[in-house]
Amino acid sequence: MAGISTFFPSEEFIFRQVLVVEGQAAGFFINSQARCFGAAGT
Repeated sequence: MAGISTFFPSEEFIFRQVLVVEGQAAGFFINSQARCFGAAGT
């Protein structure tokens, strides 16, 4: 039982880390796109 209880938190932690990394990557991509469009607009 101890192995299972310690296994799931690590899985959840990895899953959350993936979401955070993907969110940061998406935010960076959107910011870079906005800068490109902003520079083109001026």
